[in-house]
Amino acid sequence: MYGLAGGRFNGRRITDPSEALSLTAKVCKPTIKSWLCRLPGYMTVTSGQNAALDQMFPQAPTTSRELGCFRNLKRSMTMSEVVRRCGAPDELGGSGINIFIYHLDDGSIVGIGATGIATPLLYASHTTMGGKSSELIPAE
Repeated sequence: MYGLAGGRFNGRRITDPSEALSLTAKVCKPTIKSWLCRLPGYMTVTSGQNAALDQMFPQAPTTSRELGCFRNLKRSMTMSEVVRRCGAPDELGGSGINIFIYHLDDGSIVGIGATGIATPLLYASHTTMGGKSSELIPAE
């Protein structure tokens, strides 16, 4: 969740499912037609991610919080290789493909898409706190 406090734009990660549902209820008034607002709660709350990520990567090293670890990724790499190099992701999302999300110390995120943990990466991108996105894997 992002907000403005003291003239500064700040981000805060919401981890409590009940807080996520409460905020969704505040934003999604009955007159809002967004398809996101029509999703049931079980599809918007991501509890259980940690268990799934722990099962996928049981021997993962400590997760890197620096962008430098994610530089020089190659499309031929697998998510398992990325995890061996940079640690386990913080979040798992996606529909149809897995989107592995890392939260960095500077408040930015790295998102990596793959169809599985042993298949080549589809993409990797870095998004700053200001919303600027850049690709981490060069176009072919």
